[in-house]
Amino acid sequence: MGPAPSSAIPPAASALRVRVLSAATADHFNSLRCMVSTLATTDPSAEVLVFALDESVASRDAALRAANPRLRVQPVNWSALPAFARVRPALRAKRDESLRAGHYAWKPLLISREAASREAPRRDATVWLDAEHRLRGRGVVGELVRRARAAGGVFSTRSAGTAAQWTHEGMIGRMYNRSAAAAAPSRAVLGRTRPARLAAWPNCDASTLALVHGSSAARELLEAWSACARDLSCIAPEGSSRANHRQDQAALTLLLQARSGLLWA
Repeated sequence: MGPAPSSAIPPAASALRVRVLSAATADHFNSLRCMVSTLATTDPSAEVLVFALDESVASRDAALRAANPRLRVQPVNWSALPAFARVRPALRAKRDESLRAGHYAWKPLLISREAASREAPRRDATVWLDAEHRLRGRGVVGELVRRARAAGGVFSTRSAGTAAQWTHEGMIGRMYNRSAAAAAPSRAVLGRTRPARLAAWPNCDASTLALVHGSSAARELLEAWSACARDLSCIAPEGSSRANHRQDQAALTLLLQARSGLLWA
């Protein structure tokens, strides 16, 4: 694994109504607590919702709320998600890494459900930060939202490599399948782009994602991203693994790049 992602950017000019989302299992609890504690200093007005991916995190919500008074912990309702999306911490073999993590399908599904909640219209934006994210400087979350607004409603940072290196051909085939009903949401975003361009597309860093409420870009992205996450043949096609595929990150890269070419710094 590479270094933990970070946001070292200048503060935003004004306060925003933002909810920050994150999630963790027991393995990442300490990183999560550090991140939300820092968030209480960098962006004290931001609401924080942490999805507990296992019972251990849910049982330690008091420690997280002590680190950030604007934080709430919510256990994941796994029955509302596809069975393959469930996190299975008991699986430890390297070959089971994607399966153990629920193929990371839970991430776009949880973000999409939260962005579509009754409370969402009362906020300006939703920002996702992975538990291991390192925040640097005041107003980081507000700046992510500002950049999302400037980019049309969605913003993410980039990571190493290209879409061609970290996207399994099975996902490409699934998302570009013009006849598959499951690919319909993707077609609205992918448009006339061609898979051949993937070698030139920087890989998206799905650890950071800012979504502006009310924007068509955010709405269409979430519809397509969550549609792929509900389809095992898309999010984790046969033959894919963490060695050749990045699940939620790969799908997000295809959708962001196809929409506007480059949405991250």
